[in-house]
Order: sequence, then structure tokens, then C-alpha cells
Amino acid sequence: RLDAVVEPTVPIVAPLRGHGYDTFFTDEAIDYIRFTHYWDWTGFPVAALPSGVGSASGLPLGVSLIGAPGAEWRLLGLGIGLQEGLGVPRPP
Repeated sequence: RLDAVVEPTVPIVAPLRGHGYDTFFTDEAIDYIRFTHYWDWTGFPVAALPSGVGSASGLPLGVSLIGAPGAEWRLLGLGIGLQEGLGVPRPP
């Protein structure tokens, strides 16, 4: 029995900010929701948490906790406990 599953929130490194998002909405945009959209479609609750800062990029990283359907409050409690234990990462 599992209380939650942990996975990266986004599976790719964020691109550099440019002059807008004109090239963002392309076929590659699915990479940004590759993990999260399955949970949205199936009704599993998800809590996203900051988990650190990339050593090469300096950009924030996050993890998602996925719980069982109907276990929203349990998942929130797990997320709060994890965040208290790990602390909030600070950018360099």
C-alpha cells in the first residue's frame, strides 16, 4: 500500500525567457505537461512542491506528490510534512 507517489513536476529544463511565448505553443509544449495531465484526467489529487534549484540552470525545481482518489486531505498532510522536513529551497 502506498500513501503517495513522488515524481518530477516537469520532466524538462525550462527554456530561457525570451521575447514572449510565440514559440511556446508548439508540439514540444506537451513536454511541460507530460506527467501532470494524466493525473488531471484520472482524478488523482496532486500536490506540487518546490524541491530545490538546478545546479547548472539556477532555476527552481519541483516534485509532485500523487495520492489516491478521495485522499486529498491525506495528501496535503504529507505535502506539508515533507515541506517542513525539507525546508523551502532558496535560489543561489
